[in-house]
Amino acid sequence: RKVAAEGGHDGANTTCPEYLLPHFHEFLSNATAADSDVVISDEWLSMPSSEMGLLKVLENFDPLIVLYYRRFVDWILISYYQSHLDAGVSTLESMNGQVRLVDFIRHVCSRLFASETNHPGKRLIDLPLTPDYTYQLWERYMDVPANEGNIEIVNFDDRPVVQSLLCDVLDAEKACKFELDRFEMNKSAKSPSESSVPKYVEMAMGLQWNNGVRSMKSFYKLADIYEEKMTARGLVEDDIPEECLSRAEMSMLHMVSLEYERILLPSHRDSSQGEENMRQHFAALVASGAFCSVDLDKMVHSMKWQFLFEPLDETLAL
Repeated sequence: RKVAAEGGHDGANTTCPEYLLPHFHEFLSNATAADSDVVISDEWLSMPSSEMGLLKVLENFDPLIVLYYRRFVDWILISYYQSHLDAGVSTLESMNGQVRLVDFIRHVCSRLFASETNHPGKRLIDLPLTPDYTYQLWERYMDVPANEGNIEIVNFDDRPVVQSLLCDVLDAEKACKFELDRFEMNKSAKSPSESSVPKYVEMAMGLQWNNGVRSMKSFYKLADIYEEKMTARGLVEDDIPEECLSRAEMSMLHMVSLEYERILLPSHRDSSQGEENMRQHFAALVASGAFCSVDLDKMVHSMKWQFLFEPLDETLAL
């Protein structure tokens, strides 16, 4: 956060404890004296002005900037899942009920989806409102002359990110072997899902966001209530009506994802295989319903679903 503040970003959340920066500078001084490399990995380096703050903090080093590339279509899905699973109720309230996946994508890609009529002649890659995506970060860091030739993009899909850093970027043989061994030992461990929000939870957030629910935990309780009510009537999750992105919207999402990949991964630029892989991957996402959400309007206005709106136990709803 201090790096962002050094670059000029203004905000109450960009300051660190007072003791941290002196200790960090001492750490950098020791590394310089020992002729050692320093690895800094922090999501806050995606904040505006971090590209300038990083130069100030590492003025005695020759930094290599490593950006991880993930397909835009995958990134936008994961951004939704992570932000909503971690979001507080105040965040949902600020969105005025537009809390579903399709709402999120349409907001982020509003200019992209309207490009044919509202933004003629604009490049597709400049239209999504995604300042944290790899392309926008790459552009910002590339705009700093001192970074010329010092930016490397690593494909997130090639191998786990830590392996890529140690084995492909730093060529740290011992650390690479250690990480490969550690990965083999732990690869059977299941990690939390980062790619799905249960429909019942989406229902709870969409239907009850302005009805006094005070915590995300309560939304999950409400989701359990909805599931129980549906089960009692012989209904399952697949019976819930869906609203998906239109074919035109999905086509634009596919096109801009492909364009980002052509720019960020030069090896894919002239490769028909890269384009075919993207096409197959996108088709699999469409087939799995990845771009669909609960159709709240249909549930609200259909007699079939009115049983869900019967009064809830207040102790569970708040």
